[in-house]
Amino acid sequence: MTDGVLMRFLVTGGAGFIGSNIVKRLLRDGHDVIVIDDFSLGREENIPSGAEVFKGDVRDRELIERATGRGIDGIFHEAARSSAPMFYPDPREGGRLIESSTRSTTNLDMETPAFSALRFQSSTISKEGK
Repeated sequence: MTDGVLMRFLVTGGAGFIGSNIVKRLLRDGHDVIVIDDFSLGREENIPSGAEVFKGDVRDRELIERATGRGIDGIFHEAARSSAPMFYPDPREGGRLIESSTRSTTNLDMETPAFSALRFQSSTISKEGK
């Protein structure tokens, strides 16, 4: 909250563990929340009521335009694969996913109306083996 003014946030990957907890906190603090998720890893039931939900891929520019058409103040970009084993048996898939995440972030920057928003992003690191 900035000087008592509520904000509108976009949370990509808002149905995953980290994203859904961000959504819960933002809603609890009284902010408007928009979620984009393809539900490939997250679950719809993780998203609390009160969030506006758009199902789809963050690389889809039309989806971003629809979701952010009323403007946003900030982005939490949480849409990503969460662990290294998801890249097996083809490790090249990891490179494609990193490229795709970079492209989706660029799309968010370019497609968000009046983008003066702050972007918050997190990443997860998983340790494999012993």
